[in-house]
Amino acid sequence: MVVARAWIGALTVGGALWGCGKDGGDTGTEPPPLGQWLKVGVGTNHACALGRDTSLLCWGSSENKRSTPPSGEGYTDLAVSAAWSCATDAAGEALCWGDVPDAIKLEGAPPGPYSALSGGASSICGLQEGGGVSCWGALTEGSAGPYNQLGAGADVACAVEAPGSIACWGNTASPVAAPTPGTFTALSLYSVFGCALDVGGLPFCWGAEDGGRTDAPAQPFAQIFVGASYGCGLDEEGVATCWGKDTPLLEARYSTMSLGPLGGCGVTVDNELLCWGSTGIEGPPDLGGTD
Repeated sequence: MVVARAWIGALTVGGALWGCGKDGGDTGTEPPPLGQWLKVGVGTNHACALGRDTSLLCWGSSENKRSTPPSGEGYTDLAVSAAWSCATDAAGEALCWGDVPDAIKLEGAPPGPYSALSGGASSICGLQEGGGVSCWGALTEGSAGPYNQLGAGADVACAVEAPGSIACWGNTASPVAAPTPGTFTALSLYSVFGCALDVGGLPFCWGAEDGGRTDAPAQPFAQIFVGASYGCGLDEEGVATCWGKDTPLLEARYSTMSLGPLGGCGVTVDNELLCWGSTGIEGPPDLGGTD
C-alpha cells in the first residue's frame, strides 16, 4: 500500500513527457508542453491527454491511428480504451479514433449529448445529460439510470445511482458485476476489479482479489482509480496511495490520473503530465529508475 518509485516507461524532462522506442528512437509524437493538461487516459501502448486549450494530444503506438486524435479545439472530455479513444466535442457528442469497433467505424458512437465519458479495457461509456448511460465496444448495452458517476470495464459497466448505490450491467459472470453494497459517491473499474468511495471517502473494492487488488487501505480519499492490476487513491492534497501488484508511481501531487494494463499517467496539480510503467511506449528502455 506504500507508494513506490520504479522504472519509468516515459521520461520527464522539465515536466514534459518523452518516450523512446526499442531502438532508443522517438515513437512518433513530440513531448507535450509543460503545464497545459487537464485529463489523461491510458491504453495498452498509447495514451491521450486533454489540454487546457481544449485540444487533444496522443502519443505512443501509431497503429490504426491510435495516436492521431481529431484536430482543433472545443473538446470537453476524454476516455481511452486499450486500443482506441473517444472525446466529446462542444456539443457533447463523442468522436472516436484508433482501432475502433467496426460498428463505430460505420455509424459513429451512439448519439449524446454526454456530460462525461469513461474508458475501460475494451469499452467506452458515456453519461448522458439526463443521467442515462450508453456504451460501445465490447459492451453495447446501456442503462436508463439516472446516474451521477460512471465506470466502464471490459464487458461490464457500473454507475452510481442517485441514492448512492452501485448498479452494474453487461457480463454478469464477470467478477466486476457484483459490486460492494453501500452508499457511494465515486467509482472506478477496469477488467477484473473495481473500487468505490463511500460518503466518508473510504474505499471499498470488489472483484478478482489476487495480487492484493481489492486490499485498499482504510483511509479516506477524494478520488479513486483502478487499472488492470492495482488501484490508487488521491487524498485532498493530491497525494497518491496505491495497492495491488506492480504499483510503480512517480511521487507528485496529482489532480487526476489514469491506470491502464501496463502503466499509468497522471496530471499534477500544476497541470503537468507524468507517466510510469510502459504507458504509450513500445518496449521502453531501462531509464535507471529506482525500486
